[in-house]
Amino acid sequence: MVGRLGGLPALLLLGVGLVSLLAFNVNRAAYYAPLEHNVVRNLAIADTLFAHGFVMFRGASFADDGEPKLDVYSRFPVGGFALLKLVTMPFGDALAAQAFAARLLMLACLVAAMMLAYHTLRRIAANGWIALAGTSMGFSSYYILEYSAVVSQQMMMDLLGVMLTLHGMVVFAQDGKRFRQLWIKSCVALLIGWHVYPIVAA
Repeated sequence: MVGRLGGLPALLLLGVGLVSLLAFNVNRAAYYAPLEHNVVRNLAIADTLFAHGFVMFRGASFADDGEPKLDVYSRFPVGGFALLKLVTMPFGDALAAQAFAARLLMLACLVAAMMLAYHTLRRIAANGWIALAGTSMGFSSYYILEYSAVVSQQMMMDLLGVMLTLHGMVVFAQDGKRFRQLWIKSCVALLIGWHVYPIVAA
């Protein structure tokens, strides 16, 4: 059919865009700066993860009686910090290397979100060109490009969670009786971010 793009060529074209985005981010001077506020805070939370059970904290101090006081952090779920800990653990105390690995994880989340968006649009539109155009336009916004490597669950991880859940909903609506895949995708999304809650609740 004229105007129809096969799955493999579309993914190859999308892959070129993803490689370009990765190359742009990896070569930015700021990409290697480890002392950005979000980076330090989130790496600290990931580093101390499970040190006191499932309590997440970003700092500690001592009271007058010598008892430790934890600056508890509960803004985001534990799943995203567990992923951060997993990718940064091999680098020990090398903060710059940890920051680099964490930013690569954010970019991996962005890549995965783009692929899910493409497959979701392809299911809806049944046309590879439309899916490719929609994904390219949607993921070339200023905010996504600007915050694509910011180490925060509020950015790329939440975006991945939203795309994961939307894809599960479209598959469920089109194929029917595939609730298990929707349930699994929604649970994974809830483990890495809160922004998917309105979608799941609806």
